Amino acid sequence: MQRVETRIPGLDEMLGGGLPRGSSTIVVGGCGTGKTTVCLQYVYNGATMFGENGVYISFNENQELLEQYMAQYGWDLGRLERQGTLSILRLDPADVMQVIREDYGQIRDTIKSMGAKRFVLDPLSTFNIIVKDQFDRKMSLLKFCEWLRKNDCTSMMTVEADRRPSSLDSIGFEEYVVDGVIVLYNLQLRNVRQNAIEIMKLRGSGHSRKIVPFIFDSGIRVSPEEKLFWQPEM
Repeated sequence: MQRVETRIPGLDEMLGGGLPRGSSTIVVGGCGTGKTTVCLQYVYNGATMFGENGVYISFNENQELLEQYMAQYGWDLGRLERQGTLSILRLDPADVMQVIREDYGQIRDTIKSMGAKRFVLDPLSTFNIIVKDQFDRKMSLLKFCEWLRKNDCTSMMTVEADRRPSSLDSIGFEEYVVDGVIVLYNLQLRNVRQNAIEIMKLRGSGHSRKIVPFIFDSGIRVSPEEKLFWQPEM
């Protein structure tokens, strides 16, 4: 299986070498768990380390704010945009249905014009608000993931949902449709919090079954061999 390395320290080890090429993966987590950082790090590393152009679609943040946020890690997103190796697009959530009806319109045109190999949609949860019928949401996502695969894009999409390892959380339809599921946690033990990551699913590929800590350090840095201080309540 051909792999696409994220080059996020420690994550490729958990993924068995990287994301399967052409796959679609959702990054699930609550507010502030690092979903956007993981996804931007994925496309940034692709452009700077592998020469793979990337497209980042945001429904929430505009380009200038994203550039400011990521500058703290030393990432010059503006430079990559000027070079034509990264494109950051902000779409109004109200335009989602129009984009779908136009066969992905601006998204399609940008991917094809750049020859992009890495793609991010942040957040996918916007579709749940705009597309009311669950069957329509599922079929739209299936179609979109297949379209990305045919265009040789390996994609990440964020989903907003609070998770705890000890609870039986309801599973969204997205997790059944996509190839991979990465879950980010912000765990609390008394007065201390710890960030953690888990590979919940990676279709057709072996992967780590551990929940391990990560820190924010020039992006996300995962520690596959470290143990969590947090323990589930019995």
